[in-house]
Amino acid sequence: MYLRVRQGQVPWLSGRITDRSLKSSVRTRKFEVPPLPFSRLRMPQESFIWSARNKGNSVVTRITRTLALVAVCFGITSCNNGLIGSQLKSSQSQSSRQNTVTVAITPSSPSVASSGKLQLDASVTNTSDTGVRWSASAGTITPSGLFTAPSVKTTQTVTVTASSLLASAEASVPVTVTAASARLAIATTSFPHGTVGTSYTATLAGTGGIPPYVWTLVSGTLPLGLQLNSSTGVIAGVTTQSGTSSFSVQVTDGSGNSVTQTLQIVIGSQTGTNCGPPSYPCSRSDSLVLIPKAPPQLGSDPRYFGGHLGAGVVAIDPDYNNRILRVTDGNTDISRPGQSYKPGGSAEKNVSSFDESLFLVHNETGGVCLFHYDATSFTTAFHGCFNNVGSSPDFGYTAADQNAFYSYYAKKLYRFVIDTTNWTIAADATFNNGVGYFDPDNPNCLNGQIAANNWYTGDSGLSSDDNTMIVAIGPSQDAYPYYVVWNRTKGCQWMNVQTWQVSHGWNTGLSNPQGISWASGGTPSSAGGIHNAQIDRSGNFGVLTINQVTSLNHKLFWTIGTNQVDDTCVTCHSHWACDFGVCFWQMGPGSGFSLEHQTIGSVDAVLDVDTTPVLAQWGSDEHMSHANAVQGEKLIYLAAWQPGGGASSVNQVWGDEILGVNWDGSQRTIRFNKSWDSGYGGFYGSVRCSISRQGHYAICNSDLQMYNLDKGFGNGLNQDTCDHTQSTAKRNTTGCRSDVLLFELR
Repeated sequence: MYLRVRQGQVPWLSGRITDRSLKSSVRTRKFEVPPLPFSRLRMPQESFIWSARNKGNSVVTRITRTLALVAVCFGITSCNNGLIGSQLKSSQSQSSRQNTVTVAITPSSPSVASSGKLQLDASVTNTSDTGVRWSASAGTITPSGLFTAPSVKTTQTVTVTASSLLASAEASVPVTVTAASARLAIATTSFPHGTVGTSYTATLAGTGGIPPYVWTLVSGTLPLGLQLNSSTGVIAGVTTQSGTSSFSVQVTDGSGNSVTQTLQIVIGSQTGTNCGPPSYPCSRSDSLVLIPKAPPQLGSDPRYFGGHLGAGVVAIDPDYNNRILRVTDGNTDISRPGQSYKPGGSAEKNVSSFDESLFLVHNETGGVCLFHYDATSFTTAFHGCFNNVGSSPDFGYTAADQNAFYSYYAKKLYRFVIDTTNWTIAADATFNNGVGYFDPDNPNCLNGQIAANNWYTGDSGLSSDDNTMIVAIGPSQDAYPYYVVWNRTKGCQWMNVQTWQVSHGWNTGLSNPQGISWASGGTPSSAGGIHNAQIDRSGNFGVLTINQVTSLNHKLFWTIGTNQVDDTCVTCHSHWACDFGVCFWQMGPGSGFSLEHQTIGSVDAVLDVDTTPVLAQWGSDEHMSHANAVQGEKLIYLAAWQPGGGASSVNQVWGDEILGVNWDGSQRTIRFNKSWDSGYGGFYGSVRCSISRQGHYAICNSDLQMYNLDKGFGNGLNQDTCDHTQSTAKRNTTGCRSDVLLFELR
């Protein structure tokens, strides 16, 4: 049997069918089919079910999605699809290449909130019928392409498909359906400093919600000359205005939701050489050994270098040319005459406010003392010591917490607010969702263990966004069993270094703990105790020093929110400070001065100093400090070297110095000053230096007895009567004292 087909404006299907057994024939008859090229006349076998009556009756076959085909059979019981033969193949192939129907969907990679709506559009080419049929793997979609997302608790991907009504062509796009918990937020908490007359660029970052974001300045002003790009969030320009500019920005997402954040940009003046951060060009960075002959004059009586009085005295060591301001003396607090003062025991604490105008120190009876700093006059003012705000405070890193600090007091975490109009400090009643405090002994955390064992809170640390705080809890340092995490929105999670377990998620109390998964694959041989606890700036990693376990005589890094602990950095010893996912160390005792940084999770450290001038020289202790809270900004970390033992002398590079260490690959080490501390230890002679929030000064303690034994700061009413040979408990009765010095970093 043969079928001859010709194409015209109105297609005709005509021909002659011959069956040898029945000898039947048909005459030509006109049929109307869609005006499609022969390439669309596809006749797959499964698409046609042929049937006929014996005499003179015609039957219409099924109509496929590709075309409507009418066939006529007379006097036969079956027909096959071989009627369209090789005569059509050539023309079909050519036409297919030229007239392939395509479907496209816009937008191509959309996103929508849980249960939200999204309008999609489809375009069909190479056919006169541009209709489509919509379908979705989840949710619903109307014939016009209006998609309604399913309700989800976690972000999911839904596939939406548009199919041509006539052609076997279709297109699909993935639609990201975001969970309702992924709320819109402004991730930026602070900006890098700028300089008058220098190009400035910073970018606002948003999270959650439905992009794209639109940024708006809703209050305050940017520094003159800087502008905000509403679509990119970039703040850029060249300003002629120095000082601190406060303003509020608002971000609006694609669903119309918006949030607001208050921020600050600090622009420094440029008078001649721009001293100070980030490069400190006015300080020396050589490798000469600087042996002091005498300490700077920091006492009121010119007969003494130090003495009982002298707060407010400014001195300059000619070897370094950076100013030193004596902050405290024996009469700083007239209600407690003769008291000594120092920064916190951990140099990594954030002791200054966002704009550096406020800072905190400690007195020897456990009080926290508040000072105001005026950078223009290089002076400080004392505003009282407080005994009801805890003993280990951290100033907030963000502009929003300019006048607030976080501290554990009476075994609970508080946010304390400083009222600078009357210089009072009060707990924030709205903190922790209106509770006013966080109690780590609550049923969702340690569930009474603190009270039952009469435990204490020890080391604590704060993340750069002020949303996560950690603390060590137990009977004493080196015996703390618990490392507890508070998160502003998630609550409590803990690690136990005696049982080597973590809580099973957030707010699950002591029930159903899970064992730690160690990166090394090993397991500690015995129970441990926490010596030192901190957190990196991102708030993602807990950093712990463990005592009593020989196999863990190095740092541990806990990925908070999981049971994953990295114990592979076997060279991570000594004191340290951290940035975002990076920590700074004094590496390898016995190998010389080696200041390095290391990415958490890596086993490869990066050397930050040129060790050639100091190779194999050892004998000093140090503590690191780093207060940067802007991700990607590589401000220096501070290393304060102190003598390894009392009465030691300087005989090597960096001996007893306060150093700024670059970790940008330059290996440029900045030498700011001597600490002027004797190194006899205890409250009085164990130097700690904390760098200020923006890096313009360091707060250190000193007994001023380097090369000046028993001639430093004394309690003898402007006489040097210190007897360093006495025990620590008796030294304050024999004239020994420690005072706070503010060192200019430029």
